[in-house]
Amino acid sequence: MGRFAAFVACCCVLTAPWPRALSVFQRSTAEGNLAIGRSIDANSTCGQLAAQSYCTVEGVCDICDASDPSKAHNASLLNDGGDGAGKSWWQSKGGEAAVTLELRLEQLARFAAFSVSFKSPRPAAAVLEKSADFGRVYVPYQYYSRNCSEFGLVDTWSVASVPGQLSCTSVYSDGENGMISYNVSALSGPQDWFYATNVRLRMLQFDDTVLTLPAGDQFYAAYEMVVVGSCLCHGHATTCVQPDQSQDSATLPLQCQCLNNTAGDNCERCLPGYYRDDPSNLEQPCKACQCSADGSQSIQCDPSPSSSTRQCPCRLGYTGTRCDQCASGYFRSTGSQCLPCNCDPDGTASCDLGTGTCLCHPGVSGERCDRCPPNHLGPDRHVVGRCLRCYCNGYSNNCTPGAGWVQAEVTSTFGSTGKEDVVMVGWRSVGGAISNDTSSYLEVVASQGAKTVTLEFPKPYLGDKRTAYGQQLELNISLPKADMGKTYTVSLEIVGSISRYSVVQLNSSLVLTYPLSQSFKVTLFPGSFSVFQRLGYFKASEDDLREALANVVSLKLSFPASVSTLQLTGTRLPYASRPSLLSPLDNSKGVRYVENCTSFCPPRRAGEHCESCTGGYTVDPAYGGEFARCVPCYCSFKSGKCDPISGVCYECSNNTAGDQCQYCFPGYTRQFWYQQCDRCDGGYWEMKKGVCAACGCHVNGSLNALCDTKTGACSCREGVTGPKCDVCQSSTTSGLFPSCRLCGECTSGPQTLVIDPIRREVDSLLRGALASGVYSYGGLESGLAEELRRSLDLIEAILENNSLDVYLLMWMVNATHESLSNRTTQLRLLFGEGARLQSRLIALERASADVLERTRVLAGRSDRLAAEYGALRNASRALLASTVDYAPLLRLARNASAASERSQRLIDSNVTVALSDAAGLLLSSAGELLQGRLRGRRATAAWEASELVA
Repeated sequence: MGRFAAFVACCCVLTAPWPRALSVFQRSTAEGNLAIGRSIDANSTCGQLAAQSYCTVEGVCDICDASDPSKAHNASLLNDGGDGAGKSWWQSKGGEAAVTLELRLEQLARFAAFSVSFKSPRPAAAVLEKSADFGRVYVPYQYYSRNCSEFGLVDTWSVASVPGQLSCTSVYSDGENGMISYNVSALSGPQDWFYATNVRLRMLQFDDTVLTLPAGDQFYAAYEMVVVGSCLCHGHATTCVQPDQSQDSATLPLQCQCLNNTAGDNCERCLPGYYRDDPSNLEQPCKACQCSADGSQSIQCDPSPSSSTRQCPCRLGYTGTRCDQCASGYFRSTGSQCLPCNCDPDGTASCDLGTGTCLCHPGVSGERCDRCPPNHLGPDRHVVGRCLRCYCNGYSNNCTPGAGWVQAEVTSTFGSTGKEDVVMVGWRSVGGAISNDTSSYLEVVASQGAKTVTLEFPKPYLGDKRTAYGQQLELNISLPKADMGKTYTVSLEIVGSISRYSVVQLNSSLVLTYPLSQSFKVTLFPGSFSVFQRLGYFKASEDDLREALANVVSLKLSFPASVSTLQLTGTRLPYASRPSLLSPLDNSKGVRYVENCTSFCPPRRAGEHCESCTGGYTVDPAYGGEFARCVPCYCSFKSGKCDPISGVCYECSNNTAGDQCQYCFPGYTRQFWYQQCDRCDGGYWEMKKGVCAACGCHVNGSLNALCDTKTGACSCREGVTGPKCDVCQSSTTSGLFPSCRLCGECTSGPQTLVIDPIRREVDSLLRGALASGVYSYGGLESGLAEELRRSLDLIEAILENNSLDVYLLMWMVNATHESLSNRTTQLRLLFGEGARLQSRLIALERASADVLERTRVLAGRSDRLAAEYGALRNASRALLASTVDYAPLLRLARNASAASERSQRLIDSNVTVALSDAAGLLLSSAGELLQGRLRGRRATAAWEASELVA
């Protein structure tokens, strides 16, 4: 009997040699020598580099030479199928005690037994190891040693009897020739213990009891290595073959001839269309998915263990674990294919699986289930009940679906944000504190002394949420510290502001029983809420809920502080929204439940929800909100336009102003409130048709402030003349105004012959300017009046000190005029604001008159300055009435200064001719002034025309 057969008889208790054709491991089937045909590696072989001499313990000496086949002792001789009689063996170099023999299987196999037949004395210490990952990691199978304590183990006097348990035996370390073996074929245990890709024997120590050879000449020599095992097929094959299906080959790698619907070299996977209940247990048989050929996209079902149903991938229109049923909206009339039902998916509950007839949701009708009752929107799957009644803010029951609306939602899932963000998302608590110790929920803890705790929702839940009507607000609430045996109520409160004056407060009670962690879906219909009124809470109406959702100002949860803690794990508020440019329209999310009432609003109302008033109407009361009634604008019959929210009138006609056009412009009056403001008030005269101007009568020279309503002429005192009563009458008085002195018989002189005609000519030019429309109403702002007063105070101080600097006086007048012109232009722009400025303008006009009076009083303080100051006084009065160009004003001032100096010289010398020249120069300047006024008037008219167009 050969050595291999002897090993089998000894270690495997078999009576026949191993078959050359290997069969798969099964307890009732044969196993084979996996070493046959495989490569065995040795890290030490004699005669590799040069011939070496050696002597055996028996005293036989010879030569080892790898280049001579008759003298070579390579590791390949360990699995050549020979035995000791053939004199073939492997032999290591002399003196090397640490030597390894390794068999590489090149595939995962099932290991059963191992043996090496030694020609030399067996090693005193060795370890048998295996790897299941192609040599990356090795684990020990068995230790061999004369002294097992060297490995930290106890001598068991036999090989391991429990897979995975380390053991050491001294049976094979007696210093004699013989076999080292290891057998697990009769053992059971973890399957991984039997799997191997590499098997090696590491010899560690020569047997020092052999004293016939020097230590440097000792070596290992072995006839044969046997590794018993089988193809690893996990119990799903009876034979293994080479890939070319050669049945009589005795070499590996081989492939399992898999059964039980398995496949792979080791039957490790299922055939397509099959699965294992436990994919990790490769010894389980594979079961058929049985996916429908018509309804499934493939024959393979979900193989993952988490898929308890092993779902097949269904085509559109199919459902069921095997995709052998028609999905909702499909039917099978004849044959095996599912055909689509011609039904509206939002309005259809199902269709008949045999006929395809649409079966509608309650309230939906039509052959396709695509019609809602009259005056309703839908059907739409987002709305409870599928159909929603037209509301139009209560002003119409007809509407059409609005265009461009898509489904949207506000959600808070606290687990998706970091715990440090929980407080930052806008949630607030009153009577409690928000904890951020966890990121999976928002927690509110009651404060000490509080009776009720509220949790206020953040801003995204507020505002216009009218499109949420008919949908469901979802809340996931937990009371972790409440008593399990009790029932608790959490209040949901919605507060909506429908106008500046009123709000709607709604309440819904959420009852929690065991377990105290529940999900609520609050349907946004009136039946879910009660409304707070003066005497308490009452059943809410549709108007109440619609008005509150139109402008939600507060959404909050309230619970008693005795509950201690409330946890909110998630919220969701669905509604419809119109996408912006940053979030374009997604037609797949389009909805049909948002109303458009534009074509159905009653007279006076407009808008998609009839929420606004048409032109000429406003809400009553003012700022009453979009649900208030619309009434005609009340503008005292002077305008048909007003603000639709506040009711304030604009574009008032007939010289009126005010929120209701109830006031007349300054200078205008009427007899009764309903009449037009087309009469000039006291102190004003009709400069031209429909235009009233102030009389401007001098307070010292006139009898009163009234003037002729047609000509504007004032009633003068005795000895005073002029349209404004501001000139001494030359034939009856002497002196300069206002110091007019009556005289008996006055002589003609420069005052009579020259100065008075000049004054009359200037007055005539001014009246012509007024008649041509240069004059326009204006007032002096209080700040400007103060500027003019300060300038006049400085002039007065100069006059009182008798130190007149004419150029300084001209500069002050010019500066005063420039400031006056700028302020006058500003006031003209503001004048359109109407009656709100009326009282202010009157006060400023009086201040202006006071300033003018002070100017006239100062003029009479010095006879020496009568002529030049009179010219400056008249120029100032004209400048106050209109806006002129700056260049003519500067020329006038310079000419007036020159005229003043000439007049002073000529009066002293009583030279009448020279005074006449000065007067001509002054008249020329007055003409330039008039032209400047006309240009200013045209500019003003152009500005007024542009304002009217605007």
